[in-house]
Amino acid sequence: MGAGEPAVTADPVAAPEPYPGWLGLDNSAKIWPALLSPRHSTMFRLTACLAEPVRLLWLEKALSDIASRFPYFQVQLRRGVFWCYLERNSVARPSVEADSVNPCMNAELIGRGRFPFRVRAFNTRISVEFSHMLTDGTGALTFLRALVTRYVELSGVACSRIEGLPHVGEPVDPREWEDSYQSAIVDSPSGLPGVPTPESAYRVPSPLLPAGAYRVISGLVPVKEILALARDHGVSLTEYVAAVLLSCLQDMQERDVAAQGGRGRVRPIRLTVPVNLRPLFGSRTMRNFFLFVDPGIDPRLGRYSFEELTEQVHHHMRFSLQEKHMRRLITRNVRGERSVLNRLMPAFVKDVVLQVVFHFLGDRRYSLGLSNLGRVELPPEAAPAFTHWVLVPPPSPVSKVNCAMLSWQDTLCISFGSMARETRLERDFFRFLSARGLPVYVESNADWCEHRVGGS
Repeated sequence: MGAGEPAVTADPVAAPEPYPGWLGLDNSAKIWPALLSPRHSTMFRLTACLAEPVRLLWLEKALSDIASRFPYFQVQLRRGVFWCYLERNSVARPSVEADSVNPCMNAELIGRGRFPFRVRAFNTRISVEFSHMLTDGTGALTFLRALVTRYVELSGVACSRIEGLPHVGEPVDPREWEDSYQSAIVDSPSGLPGVPTPESAYRVPSPLLPAGAYRVISGLVPVKEILALARDHGVSLTEYVAAVLLSCLQDMQERDVAAQGGRGRVRPIRLTVPVNLRPLFGSRTMRNFFLFVDPGIDPRLGRYSFEELTEQVHHHMRFSLQEKHMRRLITRNVRGERSVLNRLMPAFVKDVVLQVVFHFLGDRRYSLGLSNLGRVELPPEAAPAFTHWVLVPPPSPVSKVNCAMLSWQDTLCISFGSMARETRLERDFFRFLSARGLPVYVESNADWCEHRVGGS
């Protein structure tokens, strides 16, 4: 990384904010402390790729400038008698760390002076890694957008204000740290029907990589061209990519069953797709506020054509995204948390219970996860500094492989984060897109290389 003095040296003065000294974990975050392990880090990653090498002094100054604008991130995770909680971290300040070839791993998250996130830099990349105990993809993206905008300003570029991008020195809205899961069920009726539990799903059959290893393979494709493919099938971008994943997994399971002489067990194939609930409920929180929808197929009913897959995903997504359905899911989760038994159960007992619940109702029910954060928006003056952005999903030793995507200007980045030794799914996925005329460029943390897929 290069070094240089920031072009802007004045420290902006942040307005006072009435942020409390501590906060309880939100409903989505409560399970993660019980699941922490060397392979289950709970962390995901966002990267802004620059056109020029990172100036470390500018980045350190930018981080220092925006820290007070995000007081709900300047916290440490502590264990209480009944629950873990977030406490204002007054003994340390966040700083820029050197990057690692294995993202999202080897993070010490619980304890005095530690942050549940980190800012990392390498060559032309500025990355943030956040634990889901602190926030979701929307909150992390907002933070990184503010950080890199300030970084560009320190280079001497005056950036205009855009809606939804926090600015250094402005007052902090208390709604940014609310637990919106609790707010969403205030008017929920009693006696809502339960939600059926799906059976275990097919998952990529591969041994795990060594502990501490996490492979990332990212494909860069033109946004307009892949959107045209999606429109040809009458579906959204997320629905199209979900259908491609289901198609690849269906082919993989068929090959696996055939390799066992037809005696292998055929399982449902099911994705878990997080949905940002803020627009649905009018929330401005920067903490977790998402739920999952689970499009999938049951190959025991027969083989699905790609047209059938796109229809299946499209109609399932449209039904699941209804406000009433989402409110039912939130109500089930929050009311369970509020029960007297759960509230009085000591934390160490809760950890055991949550581990058992996750074992039977968590990642085993899904083949893999697919996240889409949408378009990255920055002030137009800052845009020339960046080539593309990357979203890396959190590692899972159960599903082994997860997929995530976001777009920057004309480029969509689709990334696979994997703990599996094999790369069959990634290879099949990008070959599927290449066979339909899409130019796909792949980069990987395994060898820091870049090459074209499909032999073209």
